[in-house]
Amino acid sequence: MVKAKDSRQWVLNGLRSMGIDKRLRLLDRPQPDGGELLVSTELVKAYIMAQNTQKAANIVLRVRYSRGGVALSEHVYRGAVTNIDWAGGVGETVASLNEALYRDVAQIHDDILKLCPAAPIAR
Repeated sequence: MVKAKDSRQWVLNGLRSMGIDKRLRLLDRPQPDGGELLVSTELVKAYIMAQNTQKAANIVLRVRYSRGGVALSEHVYRGAVTNIDWAGGVGETVASLNEALYRDVAQIHDDILKLCPAAPIAR
């Protein structure tokens, strides 16, 4: 579960979960040589919509990839999940938002591996 006091930290913690992949080395600050892939992330939207007995969580992130000061690409990711709203509690809501964030992170992870030829995607 991703926990944080604010949305910036929450998204950052979600992105840091990619650190379990040993092919990636996550850094808080760019290195002086500029050879690493820089991933700039913006939280565009985060919302929950409830309807009858279901809730839909959506997290929209805009990610810009660059290396050595050169822009490589920009993508908008939408992590979405629809769950049954059993009790309407805070825990269910947080879990749905976390699941939607992780769906974004999984897509970002795959794109990072595509942009880093030294770390091929194992299929």
